[in-house]
Amino acid sequence: MIKILHTADWHLGKKLENVSRMDEQVQVMQEICEIAEREHPDLVIVAGDLFDQFNPPIEAQDLLYKTLKRLSAEGSRPVLAIAGNHDSPDRIESVDPLARYNGIFFSGYPNSLIPVMETDKGWRISASDEGFLEFRWDKLDFPLRILHTAFPNEFRIKKDLGNLDDNNLSLLLSGHWQGLVEKWCKEPGVQVLTTHLFASSQRSNYEEEDGERATLNIGGSQVVLPEHFPAEMNYVALGHLHRPHAISSKTPHINYSGSPLAYSFAEAGQEKYVNLVELEPGRDAQIHRIALQSGRKLLKFEAASVAEAQEYLRQNPDSIVDLSVRVEEFLDAGDRRSLTALNPHLFITPLSKDFLSKQAEAGARYATGNMEDHFREFFREKSNTEPSNEIMKLFKEILATDISQ
Repeated sequence: MIKILHTADWHLGKKLENVSRMDEQVQVMQEICEIAEREHPDLVIVAGDLFDQFNPPIEAQDLLYKTLKRLSAEGSRPVLAIAGNHDSPDRIESVDPLARYNGIFFSGYPNSLIPVMETDKGWRISASDEGFLEFRWDKLDFPLRILHTAFPNEFRIKKDLGNLDDNNLSLLLSGHWQGLVEKWCKEPGVQVLTTHLFASSQRSNYEEEDGERATLNIGGSQVVLPEHFPAEMNYVALGHLHRPHAISSKTPHINYSGSPLAYSFAEAGQEKYVNLVELEPGRDAQIHRIALQSGRKLLKFEAASVAEAQEYLRQNPDSIVDLSVRVEEFLDAGDRRSLTALNPHLFITPLSKDFLSKQAEAGARYATGNMEDHFREFFREKSNTEPSNEIMKLFKEILATDISQ
């Protein structure tokens, strides 16, 4: 049996508006390392979005490399980290020549080539190709084969894998993966695919999180469906969506580990996990979600008064709160100070009677009727012009992002 620890979407360096999350990220990285040291996985996969931006702050870079070095256990445990849409592929791969001697491997592009290597740690890379690795352990009589595809945006796909005709990303990726399977996965072993993209079942009803869905899905054309992943895969380690879940009840092995922290109020109330996956040839993957305890909770609350808001904040002093407060006309400076004194990690939205009445009027106004007509009317009011054909086309594509049936 082989054990894999699957995690993703660390977003090191990310802030929630002006609130730094670095202290929480330090804590949760330490917790993930402690899980690895307790559970003894044979391999760790980090499925993209290591950083939150192309040029991350120094403290985020320092935290990443310290964490990966600890996860590798001085090179005795290989770690594979791929680039996500928030990462610079060149930055991710720039340290690879040094990192690989510590058992850490970076894949920045869909066709990244990681060379074969021998180690004296009981494991080795026995075969390699563009977007493919084969690991062997002295203790096992079968190999682990990994198809690795870093974030495949349109430019990288055209450059690395071929033409992207009709925006059909899913078919192009499916063909690329199947080609690797036919070339390398004919003999018995365990097969794993890791990638960073938007995958879903056509029948799923996915609630958008922090804009991540739209990054790879405009009009639904970029969704990768369960049938596009090779049937030979024992496990698919996904990154990109922050909610931990399998993309379909029929394919529980195609799985998002989710982010280790809640990074937007759309994720308020979510439990966070890493996946510990046990694999053997010819058997279904055994997936164990291990709950993460680090980090502040993200909460949303609407208070009927300032007094109710104060009581709620007393009960939740260590959380980050999106707080709406009903007021007569406005929230004065004294009341605002009293709230932030109870919790400095606070986002306050005053709800006056005037605001609520306008909100109710707008809700009633757009509750029924044709959404395209509503959009045209809204656009005219805001810009005093008619929306162009291109704008209307984009609006229709946005409407089509809900692919549930």
